[in-house]
Amino acid sequence: MMLEAMGEPRELLGKAWRSATEAWFEQHLTLRVDFAAFVVDGPANSLVASAAGLCEHRAPTGSNLSGGVGRVFSVATASDHRRQGLARECTTALVDWFTVHTVVGVLELSATTDGDALYRSLGFRSADAPVLRLQLSR
Repeated sequence: MMLEAMGEPRELLGKAWRSATEAWFEQHLTLRVDFAAFVVDGPANSLVASAAGLCEHRAPTGSNLSGGVGRVFSVATASDHRRQGLARECTTALVDWFTVHTVVGVLELSATTDGDALYRSLGFRSADAPVLRLQLSR
Protein backbone atom coordinates (compact mmCIF):
# COMPACT_ATOMS: atom_id res chain seq x y z
CA MET A 1 0.00 0.00 0.00
CA MET A 2 2.73 2.47 1.00
CA LEU A 3 5.02 1.49 -1.89
CA GLU A 4 2.21 1.93 -4.40
CA ALA A 5 1.49 5.37 -2.95
CA MET A 6 5.20 6.19 -3.48
CA GLY A 7 4.94 5.19 -7.16
CA GLU A 8 6.26 1.61 -7.08
CA PRO A 9 4.58 -0.32 -9.92
CA ARG A 10 2.18 -2.97 -8.59
CA GLU A 11 3.64 -5.62 -10.92
CA LEU A 12 6.98 -5.38 -9.08
CA LEU A 13 5.36 -6.18 -5.71
CA GLY A 14 4.83 -9.90 -6.22
CA LYS A 15 6.22 -13.06 -4.61
CA ALA A 16 9.89 -12.17 -5.15
CA TRP A 17 9.40 -8.78 -3.45
CA ARG A 18 7.44 -10.31 -0.56
CA SER A 19 10.10 -12.96 0.05
CA ALA A 20 12.97 -10.45 -0.06
CA THR A 21 11.07 -8.05 2.22
CA GLU A 22 10.22 -10.71 4.79
CA ALA A 23 13.87 -11.83 4.91
CA TRP A 24 15.07 -8.22 5.25
CA PHE A 25 12.71 -7.42 8.13
CA GLU A 26 13.47 -10.70 9.91
CA GLN A 27 17.20 -10.01 9.73
CA HIS A 28 16.89 -6.40 10.84
CA LEU A 29 14.44 -7.09 13.65
CA THR A 30 16.61 -9.83 15.12
CA LEU A 31 20.20 -8.81 14.39
CA ARG A 32 20.40 -5.03 14.16
CA VAL A 33 20.50 -2.42 16.92
CA ASP A 34 20.31 0.47 14.44
CA PHE A 35 16.80 -0.44 13.26
CA ALA A 36 13.40 -0.07 14.91
CA ALA A 37 9.79 -0.55 13.88
CA PHE A 38 6.65 0.49 15.71
CA VAL A 39 3.31 -1.00 14.77
CA VAL A 40 -0.33 -1.10 15.72
CA ASP A 41 -1.72 -4.61 15.62
CA GLY A 42 -5.18 -5.35 14.33
CA PRO A 43 -7.46 -8.35 14.69
CA ALA A 44 -6.22 -11.84 13.73
CA ASN A 45 -2.52 -10.87 13.73
CA SER A 46 -3.04 -8.16 11.12
CA LEU A 47 -1.08 -4.94 10.95
CA VAL A 48 -3.05 -1.69 10.75
CA ALA A 49 -0.27 0.93 11.08
CA SER A 50 3.50 1.08 11.07
CA ALA A 51 6.61 3.26 11.02
CA ALA A 52 10.17 1.96 10.69
CA GLY A 53 13.58 3.57 10.81
CA LEU A 54 17.20 2.75 10.14
CA CYS A 55 20.36 4.59 11.12
CA GLU A 56 22.84 5.52 8.42
CA HIS A 57 26.37 6.54 9.21
CA ARG A 58 27.74 9.34 7.07
CA ALA A 59 30.62 11.75 7.38
CA PRO A 60 30.02 14.50 9.96
CA THR A 61 28.80 17.91 8.87
CA GLY A 62 28.84 21.21 10.72
CA SER A 63 25.18 20.81 11.64
CA ASN A 64 25.40 17.05 12.34
CA LEU A 65 28.67 16.25 14.07
CA SER A 66 27.76 12.61 14.67
CA GLY A 67 27.18 12.00 10.98
CA GLY A 68 24.21 9.86 12.02
CA VAL A 69 21.19 10.16 9.77
CA GLY A 70 17.94 8.37 10.49
CA ARG A 71 15.87 7.15 7.59
CA VAL A 72 12.14 6.94 8.32
CA PHE A 73 10.19 4.56 6.07
CA SER A 74 7.26 2.16 5.90
CA VAL A 75 4.90 4.65 7.49
CA ALA A 76 1.50 3.33 6.50
CA THR A 77 -2.02 2.87 7.82
CA ALA A 78 -4.63 0.46 6.49
CA SER A 79 -7.31 2.43 4.67
CA ASP A 80 -10.10 1.46 7.08
CA HIS A 81 -8.06 2.69 10.08
CA ARG A 82 -6.95 6.11 8.81
CA ARG A 83 -7.63 9.43 10.55
CA GLN A 84 -7.35 7.84 14.01
CA GLY A 85 -3.84 9.07 14.83
CA LEU A 86 -2.21 5.65 14.43
CA ALA A 87 0.51 6.74 11.99
CA ARG A 88 1.21 9.69 14.30
CA GLU A 89 1.62 7.33 17.28
CA CYS A 90 4.00 5.04 15.36
CA THR A 91 6.02 7.92 13.91
CA THR A 92 6.25 9.73 17.25
CA ALA A 93 7.48 6.53 18.91
CA LEU A 94 10.07 6.16 16.16
CA VAL A 95 11.28 9.76 16.53
CA ASP A 96 11.55 9.20 20.30
CA TRP A 97 13.57 6.01 19.67
CA PHE A 98 15.98 7.89 17.40
CA THR A 99 16.32 10.65 20.02
CA VAL A 100 16.91 8.39 23.04
CA HIS A 101 18.66 5.33 21.63
CA THR A 102 20.83 6.58 18.75
CA VAL A 103 23.37 9.32 17.94
CA VAL A 104 21.37 10.39 14.90
CA GLY A 105 21.29 14.15 14.40
CA VAL A 106 18.96 14.35 11.39
CA LEU A 107 15.93 12.38 10.23
CA GLU A 108 14.95 12.02 6.58
CA LEU A 109 11.89 10.59 4.87
CA SER A 110 10.07 10.61 1.57
CA ALA A 111 6.50 11.80 2.00
CA THR A 112 3.38 11.17 -0.01
CA THR A 113 0.86 13.95 -0.39
CA ASP A 114 -1.35 12.19 2.17
CA GLY A 115 1.44 12.02 4.77
CA ASP A 116 2.98 15.46 4.28
CA ALA A 117 0.81 17.28 6.83
CA LEU A 118 1.52 14.67 9.51
CA TYR A 119 5.28 14.92 9.05
CA ARG A 120 5.26 18.72 8.99
CA SER A 121 3.20 18.76 12.20
CA LEU A 122 5.96 16.67 13.80
CA GLY A 123 8.61 19.21 12.74
CA PHE A 124 9.86 17.78 9.43
CA ARG A 125 10.69 20.42 6.80
CA SER A 126 11.65 20.37 3.14
CA ALA A 127 15.37 19.89 2.58
CA ASP A 128 17.43 22.61 0.95
CA ALA A 129 18.73 20.24 -1.72
CA PRO A 130 16.34 18.08 -3.74
CA VAL A 131 16.89 14.35 -3.79
CA LEU A 132 18.07 12.90 -7.08
CA ARG A 133 17.88 9.19 -7.84
CA LEU A 134 19.62 6.88 -10.29
CA GLN A 135 18.17 3.39 -10.80
CA LEU A 136 21.07 0.99 -11.43
CA SER A 137 20.64 -1.83 -13.92
CA ARG A 138 21.30 -5.17 -12.26
